[in-house]
Amino acid sequence: MHGLPLPLLPGHQLALVLAEVSAGTLLRSLLIALVVVTPYGLYQRAKVQRVRAEAAAARGEVVDAAPPPPDPQALETVVAALEELGRTLPADGSATVDVPDAPTVDGRTAPADVVEVLLNDAVRRSGLQVVGRDAAQLVVRPAGTGAAG
Repeated sequence: MHGLPLPLLPGHQLALVLAEVSAGTLLRSLLIALVVVTPYGLYQRAKVQRVRAEAAAARGEVVDAAPPPPDPQALETVVAALEELGRTLPADGSATVDVPDAPTVDGRTAPADVVEVLLNDAVRRSGLQVVGRDAAQLVVRPAGTGAAG
């Protein structure tokens, strides 16, 4: 067999050269395989998801249902509103937050003392202070901008 003569290198250097060539070839082959196989894999994944969705619809299951609307009585909604106000309310501003008449926590009606503690904690963590309050509303402003009411 007549091929290109190998350079006259000591054995360990020849092994290093062959290892470098093999690693480069392996990496190139891996990239080519990814480029060739990835589109087919994505197509098959979409196909499987479509078949599963059709099967679930045939069984009457709801697929990708929208989350239920927030509970208007949920205290979590009030806490989220206070957190948002804490981030966005100008230093000289104030805002009114509606408090449900029968607040719930995790879907269950909460005792008045628990509601009071949770509201006070949310106000404090949000960097706000209460300047006015009645049964249905809290009036808040950023803490440190005047006396609390």
